[in-house]
Amino acid sequence: MKGMSLISLADKATIKKIFFGGAVVSWCITIFLLSAENADESSMTSGGLIRHMLELFVPDFLTNTEAERLQMINELQFYVRKAAHFTAYLILGFLATQVFLAIPKLKTVRRMCIGAWLFSVVYAISDEVHQSFVPGRAMQLRDVCIDSSGALLGVVLSYLISKAVYDHYERLKNKPAPPESADNTEE
Repeated sequence: MKGMSLISLADKATIKKIFFGGAVVSWCITIFLLSAENADESSMTSGGLIRHMLELFVPDFLTNTEAERLQMINELQFYVRKAAHFTAYLILGFLATQVFLAIPKLKTVRRMCIGAWLFSVVYAISDEVHQSFVPGRAMQLRDVCIDSSGALLGVVLSYLISKAVYDHYERLKNKPAPPESADNTEE
């Protein structure tokens, strides 16, 4: 055991499961904490983000009255919240796919991807149930559909990126060695 590192004792799949598994757990906790905000806190979170983005990207935003600024923010709330749902679950689907791709017992990539997507959908459903217990929040089927769509895109992107990386390394591994240069021969 002397001289062996922890990484040399574990195979790449195990390291991948631990790294991405930790990322999945962390991301699920983040989603849970954001869902635990009551309606007013949640509106302040998304409203603050919208205000900041408008200040950065809309040149005359600050010249408007406060009432006009609030109206702009309120008009964007719905779209920003739904985009946040989609993005949060895109990330979850991406991370979950990396974990499921490292589970050889599932045998096929198709099963691995379906497993990652189903995990994300079940978490989306549980998140909506959780929100039904938060003051001012409600369980919405539309959000589960948006979350599921984001997760599906995350699964597809994760698979495509993993496949591209795998194919790249396979090409490098199977690339023939360059021929020896004629300059090295002695005359």
